[in-house]
Amino acid sequence: MNLRELYKEKGIKNINTTILEKRESSLQEILENVQLKDKEWELLVNWLMGIAEEDEKVENILIKLEEIFCEQDELFSKENEKEMQILVGELIYRYCQEKKEKKIPLMFLCGYNVGYKVKSEKLYQGFVHILNEWRLIIRSEEESKDIIEFPDTAKIRNEVTTKQKEAEDEGVEWNVDQENWNSMFELLESFEKVIYFLNRMNNRYKAKLEVQREESDILWWMINEWSDIYEQPFRMLSEAQIVLAAPIELKDMIPYSLGPFAIKQVLYKEISLVQNKQQRITLSQLVNAADEKLLDKILDEWNGSRVQPILLALQDKKKAGDEGWKNLFIRACDINPDEFEKTLEEFSYQFYLELELTGLMVK
Repeated sequence: MNLRELYKEKGIKNINTTILEKRESSLQEILENVQLKDKEWELLVNWLMGIAEEDEKVENILIKLEEIFCEQDELFSKENEKEMQILVGELIYRYCQEKKEKKIPLMFLCGYNVGYKVKSEKLYQGFVHILNEWRLIIRSEEESKDIIEFPDTAKIRNEVTTKQKEAEDEGVEWNVDQENWNSMFELLESFEKVIYFLNRMNNRYKAKLEVQREESDILWWMINEWSDIYEQPFRMLSEAQIVLAAPIELKDMIPYSLGPFAIKQVLYKEISLVQNKQQRITLSQLVNAADEKLLDKILDEWNGSRVQPILLALQDKKKAGDEGWKNLFIRACDINPDEFEKTLEEFSYQFYLELELTGLMVK
């Protein structure tokens, strides 16, 4: 992203080229020489979204970053919160691009949809963009224009056979000469190239087949309109049941870490099957509709994050039952499930993103 544009978004206008160059240099220095752990990156994400978790640890990370910015600009201070948010956001974005880190962008998307304050709309849109790119890239296989020539084994065999026959005609013992050995080694090298080429082609075809299988599985699932969890048509489910079941079933049939580009449209198609649907429902209504069949699909050993409220609430219901889950959830998430409401489509898409994020976290 463009640093100058990020400063403008925050209403900071007195930034000149010299300062921007210093910030660029510091950002590069951090990416190259400061080794932050996965948990530290997640804490920075939470800090940007205003989720107050482990403030002391976040403070220590910010001080570490401040020291590097001060090497280029002694007047820099992390107390300038607007600028610090810009630089931390840009740092996280560049780190994700460089490392192909998918978990952090998903945290931003989940947090944004939940309502946590993402300090930069440009940063959020940047993460949406790179995630959409990765959804396409992991399903694409670059076409190869390589052409391989198969070795002429008949020619080499005929040459050896001819020399062997000539030796027999002359009544002398035939021995493989250096020229024959060289031909044999060249033949082996040629076969190695052929095997490598065929292996690459096989992998390409397997990748294409996997993409086609995913597409056909999703297509048949959409055509059948059948819930495997409830063993009945989606049209027969309640609105809350379909909102929860559709993302789980869809995620289960996807072989990649990220779903396809049109995942939102696929989910919205299934939600459209709901009869007489309400415009909006609360998280409480959603979770109260989750029965044992659906709760069996929720991981027990997973420790969720606050940007995954649907999964956290379902996990709490699995632990504490109908009566006790709300208290557990409110303590963990500081969200009132009776007041937290969305459309069916919004809840369904959010739940899918949470499942996607969980898949990356438990690997």
